[in-house]
Amino acid sequence: MSNKSNLLISILVLLLGVVFCWLCESPTLSERILFWGGLAFLVPGAISLASLFFTHKGQQINGFQKVIQLVCGVGGLVLGLCVLFMHDFFRSLLGFMFGALLIAGGAWQIFLLTRKGRRSDYAAWTVAAPVLCLVGGVLMISMPWFRNELNEKYLVLCTGIGFILFGITGLIISCWRTKEASAARRARLEAKAGKSDGQPAGETAGESVPPQGVDTVSLPQDAGHQPDDSIH
Repeated sequence: MSNKSNLLISILVLLLGVVFCWLCESPTLSERILFWGGLAFLVPGAISLASLFFTHKGQQINGFQKVIQLVCGVGGLVLGLCVLFMHDFFRSLLGFMFGALLIAGGAWQIFLLTRKGRRSDYAAWTVAAPVLCLVGGVLMISMPWFRNELNEKYLVLCTGIGFILFGITGLIISCWRTKEASAARRARLEAKAGKSDGQPAGETAGESVPPQGVDTVSLPQDAGHQPDDSIH
């Protein structure tokens, strides 16, 4: 994932978490979440199915891609319709859905912060928030208390806190990458400037290196001052 994509996703998730925490007392919040969640599955599924019948002449899709696109389109369409028209059934699954999101987000950020080939050397404390998201997701799935309709506001509140932690950690990752990238770029520019200002080896101020092939030891004598080797 690019740094810009990570920054955008972090900001969106952070804002979503703030909305969850702000509206956790609303009795219709779960219905709104289910409505937008249903559209999130329904619209892409419908677009995927429509693209199978309205492809351009120059666009070629092999059989395997058509099957995958058909399965994803039908699955998204059916799931979106079920979420929209079966609120009571999917309302009881909100704990599993939010828990799975927190587990996936926390595990992904832990991977980004601890993998060997990571872009930057992050501080150890940056892993704290993703670990909390991961633990919170596991608790949402494993504890029936979160799936009780009477405790739905706490489920939404904990999910909002987890989203905020995820967004803050994502912003830290993006800022850390930008900072180290700027430092590396500055170091390259300084090294390039130092190399261009330096003098070639073997050359000092006011002196020049004679060209190859010229004998500097046996230089020709002046014709008028040749030594007299005759014997008197």
